[in-house]
Amino acid sequence: MRFFWSDERLVPLDDPASNYGMADAALLSVIQPPKGNVFPLQDPGAYTELLSRLPRNGGVFPRFDLIHLGLGEDGHTASLFPGDQALDEQQALVLRVRAPKPPPDRLTLTLPVLNAAREVTFLVQGAGKRDALARVLKGDASLPAGLVRPSAGQVRFLLDRAAMPPS
Repeated sequence: MRFFWSDERLVPLDDPASNYGMADAALLSVIQPPKGNVFPLQDPGAYTELLSRLPRNGGVFPRFDLIHLGLGEDGHTASLFPGDQALDEQQALVLRVRAPKPPPDRLTLTLPVLNAAREVTFLVQGAGKRDALARVLKGDASLPAGLVRPSAGQVRFLLDRAAMPPS
């Protein structure tokens, strides 16, 4: 099993705000995959080169078996935020973006990469995400998470009771 990142804050990997750091503390340090199977996202050019060598399954973008994403209260996912120009990117694999919340400097996979996956799973926790989740489930394409629609794959949502929209 190999581990890649969909986005990262441009902070040191051991910074408390680092997605890699959080994943390392919660998962990687427990399962201890071989170091050569863990690919933190730190440099957009190097990551683009790395991703360009992955299987494509007939398409132009790498095809991940599973991409695990979160959902922000504003409907963002990875580091793709509402209204950002990054949502329109159709060729790049990785972009450097500026987030509207700290830390602002980030790297993110683009929507075409996310949408080339076999499966995308969103983990959604907390009542603050209920409205965004309801909008995504209704197909609201104004939210970045609503634009995650794998062309030959599926989307799943794992959520706690607090995040569950009313029926």
